[in-house]
Amino acid sequence: MKKLSCIVCSYYEYFVLIVTFVGAVHANLLVSTTSGTVKGKKVDTTEGQVYQYLGIPYAQSPTGANRFKPPKHLPASAASLRFDATDFGPACYQPPHSVEVISPLLRTRDMIIDEDCLNLNIYVPKIETNEKLPVMIWLPGEGFDYADARQFEGTYLASLGKVILVTVNYRVSVFGFLSSETEDAPGNVGLLDQRMAFRWVAKNIEKFGGNSKNVTLFGRFSGAMSISMHMTSTYALNQEKKLFDRVILQSGIAVGSWVFDHDPSLAFSQLVELTKCSRNRKLETVKCLQNLPAEILLKHSLQVPQRWRPIIDGKFLTEEPMEAVKKGKYADVDVILGNNEDEGSLCLLTLYAHKSELYNEIQKKDITENTFKRLIADNLFQYFGKENNRIEKIVTHHYKYQHPSLRRNFIDFCGDLFIKSRIDQFSRLLATNNNKKGRVYRYIFAHRPSFSNQPQFLTATLGDDVLFSLGLVYQLDDIYEEKLLSRRMVVLFANFARFGKPDQFQQAFKSIWPEFTAKEKHIAKFSSDIEIIDGISFDRTNDLWFQILPSLKPIEEESTEISNYILASDLSGTEKKSNVYLIDKIISNETTEYVLIGLMSFTIILLIMISAILVAYVVSKSKFYTKLNESVS
Repeated sequence: MKKLSCIVCSYYEYFVLIVTFVGAVHANLLVSTTSGTVKGKKVDTTEGQVYQYLGIPYAQSPTGANRFKPPKHLPASAASLRFDATDFGPACYQPPHSVEVISPLLRTRDMIIDEDCLNLNIYVPKIETNEKLPVMIWLPGEGFDYADARQFEGTYLASLGKVILVTVNYRVSVFGFLSSETEDAPGNVGLLDQRMAFRWVAKNIEKFGGNSKNVTLFGRFSGAMSISMHMTSTYALNQEKKLFDRVILQSGIAVGSWVFDHDPSLAFSQLVELTKCSRNRKLETVKCLQNLPAEILLKHSLQVPQRWRPIIDGKFLTEEPMEAVKKGKYADVDVILGNNEDEGSLCLLTLYAHKSELYNEIQKKDITENTFKRLIADNLFQYFGKENNRIEKIVTHHYKYQHPSLRRNFIDFCGDLFIKSRIDQFSRLLATNNNKKGRVYRYIFAHRPSFSNQPQFLTATLGDDVLFSLGLVYQLDDIYEEKLLSRRMVVLFANFARFGKPDQFQQAFKSIWPEFTAKEKHIAKFSSDIEIIDGISFDRTNDLWFQILPSLKPIEEESTEISNYILASDLSGTEKKSNVYLIDKIISNETTEYVLIGLMSFTIILLIMISAILVAYVVSKSKFYTKLNESVS
């Protein structure tokens, strides 16, 4: 593995030599854009200078009558203005963060929020080159209630990877995802904000030295979920308006009722009741909500039981991304998909946010079987939105015996439920189409940061990979080995953005990061070194979540038995023989029929033998009493 590490370093240095000594200087402090002439600032780093252009507006203010509505272009007159882009703009209105459990490398304590928030930040490395630089657009997101571009310092990725980085603020929570199912509040406007930012980049980024024909979207958690929706949106299928060429999905795929609100009218009506905005006409009701002060609207929105989420609106999205990818209905893009080893830390964060007594119990010691079952049931209910005893029993059985520690098994279950199995299935579906679409790459981040504030029994937790792939660990001193790991990830991600292949310079060597295909499920595992593992080891868990559980009948159709359920057809569309699962043993239906026939035959023979014995017994008794009577006489 050390040999591979040296190879990464050598081709990184080779790349730096290429981009440093040819051509003309890219960046200037003053750049003319459709938002006006923006004035940036220059920042020195150990990897060279970076120009920062911060807080640039990309759309009109989403306030007043624009609240809840799709974003609007800036007026043409904005281009004649001058804009000071030397400081960050505000993040969009959102609930307060639990900063205690967020990495100190993210700027959570400097957060400023405002409803007038549709702005983006651009980081441009000072490089002498004739070539336009690849562009990477970062979508932050810690759930659709939270997103703050300022948290993610872009200077390190731009300087280390020699790419232009754009980070985007967009509407979240009730401001971004309330839907009245009318044009006045159609829903999904947070996603439309993101697309508006992509369009701004397409129009303006070449003025900064970027290549508008080479754009990579990337994000984590709900940022990644958003990108999976952009991949499969109706707009993405229109190649004439293509706004991105590659995507990197880190710890998030939009799938299921956990992500989508399939009945937005319920949350809308609950909010209307709480705010006393009920009117005879829905238009007037929306206007009332638009006129509320932002802090009052946010306060009441937090009292609505369900979260504010995207919807299948029939316009931006016609179906969930997983279903669209199954049908091959997605943008022709190269894809990296990744997750952390202990994504199940998400459940601990949820318990902490809800101030559950279970958080401290799990922190301090292993958990009991009753607690394990309770946690399984609670999280399944959160994901599926309803109870199902059969699913609970099957899932509990599957995870109960993975490791001696039930706490460890719960973390694995939670990670699979919400993130890891979704990443795995999305990868497999994409890989079946990669002869027609773009390349697919997978990774697992398995290094526990030396500066982690997570419990000791966890390794790499939700978001740890981002700290390394964005180069944020370069804010710290005395962590040489971790900075080296970060540099490797930055270079691989930047090369993917530049060429569509993470190890483009490895043609003369063994591939550091081979493709993930339907036949060869290669996964790059990042720890102290880069290791290639086989994704076939995840087959059993994938079968559980995407073949076994979906094949169960809906709860209202369930019988009282749990023994029979049918495996769905495989990804290639060919039909598998159906199977019967009996406590983790698989028997084919043909075998089952023979077993049943044998049991029936054995039962019949046994009944005949018992009948014969009874007859013989009765006859012998009859003879005995006859002889007894004769002797008495």
